[in-house]
Amino acid sequence: MNARFWAATVRITAFPGRGGDRSPASPLGRRLYFCTVPVIRSQFPAEALFVVWLNPFWGSIKHDGKGFEQMKAYTANKARVSAIVKIPALKEDTYGRDLSDMLQERLTFDEALAMDSLTIMTRQRLKIVKGQLFSQLDSAAVL
Repeated sequence: MNARFWAATVRITAFPGRGGDRSPASPLGRRLYFCTVPVIRSQFPAEALFVVWLNPFWGSIKHDGKGFEQMKAYTANKARVSAIVKIPALKEDTYGRDLSDMLQERLTFDEALAMDSLTIMTRQRLKIVKGQLFSQLDSAAVL
């Protein structure tokens, strides 16, 4: 069978209003950021499936008190979402910093874990995060 496989990744995160204020009390408050679903759908054929990454780095993924799975953007397109990967909320000054540093250096988990220049604790934390993410990917219904 000669079939085309299309896939897209949609990253959804909450982020603060302009000015970088991370406080929920900010006058601009938190906003959800994600690519507009109709725009994404229009760029891929009808058979394309999506993997959604929920990233709570800037705050919980909620809009009007609803979690992502209750939002209209998801419920209207549920059939096209093959997996939802939930990035765990990481302790900012340890796990979060380690993952952020790794990503800023454009390293893979394997590259970072092989670096002798990283402390044993940093590598252990990255190994734990890798395990959490990869276990979700292993159970995802993606070809």
